[in-house]
Amino acid sequence: EYNGTAWSSGADLASARGHPAAGGNSSNAICMGGSITAENWEEQSLLSTEEFNGTAWSGGSDLGEAIGNSISGGNSSDAICVGDLDANTKTQLYNGTAWSYGEDIAMGREGAAGGGNSADAIISGGIIWSPYGVTNNTEEYNGSAWAAGGDLLTARYHLAAGGNSSNAICMGGTNSYSNILYTATEEYSPGSEAAKIPVFMSQY
Repeated sequence: EYNGTAWSSGADLASARGHPAAGGNSSNAICMGGSITAENWEEQSLLSTEEFNGTAWSGGSDLGEAIGNSISGGNSSDAICVGDLDANTKTQLYNGTAWSYGEDIAMGREGAAGGGNSADAIISGGIIWSPYGVTNNTEEYNGSAWAAGGDLLTARYHLAAGGNSSNAICMGGTNSYSNILYTATEEYSPGSEAAKIPVFMSQY
């Protein structure tokens, strides 16, 4: 856990997992899905959800379908997870009690980043498979539907991001064509639709 100055140890998850989706902070967080290595050495995606109350993790409701590498945001009472491996387009929403499905994203992708909650979310970047390529596409969620947003200045995947559709940031990532590792940071500005474009990128 981080208090603004230093990291300290918190309670362990009940179930070990790789590539989980998560959101929240040190007093209210959620962790869902992820993957484990099965006996045949294949990755097995998980359904389980865990909630953190600032002291301990406890079991939450299972996802509607297992996810192994999803984009997510929110906390234990209001969360969203979007997409998965194999360019899954599903949106799953959590209200603190149960998961339900929202509208699918328009572009299936892997390795994207985003943030937000069930009422206001963003997803950017990633790899698409048909045709294959790294994308700079952004989609915004208003609680009911996904719509096109402003493109990233730099197409990339395996980047990190946080925020929502009116105030977001992303950083890092890579491009599979040239194997570049980026230090670039981009900010997503609030305001009108016309103003919702990336406004800053650092050198890399």
